[in-house]
Amino acid sequence: MVKCPACGTSVSVPEKKTGLWWGIGCLIAALAIPFIVAVIGLLAAIAIPAFVKARDTSQRHACVKVPLEIIHANDLHLKISVGGRDLLLLVDTGASGTAVDARMLSRLDLPPACNTSSEVRRVSGSREEKHFHNVSVSVGGRSFVFETFGSADFSSVMPAVNDPLASAVGVLGADFLLSTGAVIDFKNRELRIPFPLVSRITQRGEPDGPANGGQPFAQRPIERH
Repeated sequence: MVKCPACGTSVSVPEKKTGLWWGIGCLIAALAIPFIVAVIGLLAAIAIPAFVKARDTSQRHACVKVPLEIIHANDLHLKISVGGRDLLLLVDTGASGTAVDARMLSRLDLPPACNTSSEVRRVSGSREEKHFHNVSVSVGGRSFVFETFGSADFSSVMPAVNDPLASAVGVLGADFLLSTGAVIDFKNRELRIPFPLVSRITQRGEPDGPANGGQPFAQRPIERH
């Protein structure tokens, strides 16, 4: 008890801790902190690789799934959109490029054709085609810019183009499949376009981005379940 010099009131003052107890507390803290840090580091060492592996696995399996339609025999067809107009194209892994029937040109809003022409090679033969550059095409709700988009005379194999959604009016060729690294899932009738998506479809089918590390379509396994 200590008396206040001003008013004379007795005041209780707690006893000061001895240096022994203060030293013991510091020693315990010094031993506990490295232990806690070691436990946190151990948990991080276990969790971080598992998280990275799960993220990589998720990215490998993440893809845009575009439904395929079978209209005639076992031919696979894919719906695309050019200039806001929906078209049905034949998925042709043997075609060197993507092209639409020349009779559809008047219905599509395409840039002026360039002066060059070439042949679009298909399993059923070759056809002369005109080229259009930097054509925006929507596939599965995703936009792709075709460096070269062709048109050719498919009248012998695609006689009717009155309804572009009832029958194919062109071919989706290897340029798109190679550039995107797309995989055809025959069982589920889907075209799977893996992430990260490329934005530009090149004439030679070279990826304009990191999708699949540029793995060629011919070497990619067909997924079966």
